[in-house]
Amino acid sequence: MDRSSVLALVEEVCDLDPACGDRDVVVSVGRAARRLRGWLDSVDLMVAQAMAATGPHGDDLVVRTALVSARDAAKVLERAATAQAAPALGAALANGDVCAAHVDELTRAAKRLDPAQAATLLSDRSLADAAVGITPQGFRAVLDDEVRRLQGDDGVGEYQRQCANVRLRTGVAADGMVFLSGRFDPVTGVRLQNRLDHELNRLFAERVPEHCPADPGEKQDFLRAHALVSLTNGGGAAVARPDLVVVEDRRTTDSTGRPVLDVGADVTIPRPVLDQLLADARRFDVVVDGSEIVAAPGRLDLGRSSRIANLAQRRALLALYPTCAIPGCPVRHHHTDLHHVVWWEHGGATDLDNLLPLCSRHHHAVHDHGWRLTLQRDRTLEITYPDGSTMTTGPPTRQRTA
Repeated sequence: MDRSSVLALVEEVCDLDPACGDRDVVVSVGRAARRLRGWLDSVDLMVAQAMAATGPHGDDLVVRTALVSARDAAKVLERAATAQAAPALGAALANGDVCAAHVDELTRAAKRLDPAQAATLLSDRSLADAAVGITPQGFRAVLDDEVRRLQGDDGVGEYQRQCANVRLRTGVAADGMVFLSGRFDPVTGVRLQNRLDHELNRLFAERVPEHCPADPGEKQDFLRAHALVSLTNGGGAAVARPDLVVVEDRRTTDSTGRPVLDVGADVTIPRPVLDQLLADARRFDVVVDGSEIVAAPGRLDLGRSSRIANLAQRRALLALYPTCAIPGCPVRHHHTDLHHVVWWEHGGATDLDNLLPLCSRHHHAVHDHGWRLTLQRDRTLEITYPDGSTMTTGPPTRQRTA
């Protein structure tokens, strides 16, 4: 990004009036700030590279100059090395089109490959184009596909390495709290998560223990911790087989031409291993074609017979919305409520085409702060804000690009 472009962005950000009520202006300034942040990230990398070139103690210089920890300094230097090895992505960062987290995702992906494969990945200029316009999480999904292609073994070798790297650490934090820190292979992780979810729902479906926080994310972490304690104390109902919602998207296929299966665990499981896991699970198969649910188990339309959505409807919507339906909201689907787009009190039905998963914050925005939602048949969502401005987002996509 040249000097004049940087200065223009700085001026736009500095000119924002905090009391400005013009949504378009605020959105434009937000985009300008994001581009500036990416450019500043690239400056950090350029400075780190220059410091590293001063000698073997360049990382110490980063620590003293930037007032960061040695660990953070090492991360900046690692990020700089990746940007140098992948110049197209480095240029996108310098132009403010991506952020440092995109570079970190490429670093993570390269570590999963042998040196020759990593060099091929880093030199792929098309990845920079793929990163523009999607979140780091969306870029991770793109990189996961490319890593599997380069490995050529459907990810089995990497899965075996993950199994060898299972670890659990315990310790005491500065505030006197005992902590556990674990790393588990994807299949073990899915089983553990499923077991915790079962116990959490069994214990806290109708009550919460004392001291439970109000924040939805903190509340879920609190309840999950108590569910773990219950399990270690010998509690819990027997769960012989994990429950898995298996999403088959007809528009995506793997390297063999088979439909890609998603078990909603945010992990990559090689197809042969996934097949074994599914054989041992209680499957709830949902078939989608883009934003259309083609097939799903259970009753999906309840009409006015029940205000409360059923489990079948939640499973079906999980296939389309891994997170809150409001674009850019990272709250996971399991932490949302199913909202009636046409409100129940206004005659709305508890049918699939009238339900959206919303986090607590956005649910309150709709019910208490004047947001109005309109959902079209293809699940295109229009949000009308209290000032009359609108935002329209296209149908949901299985790619994590929000």
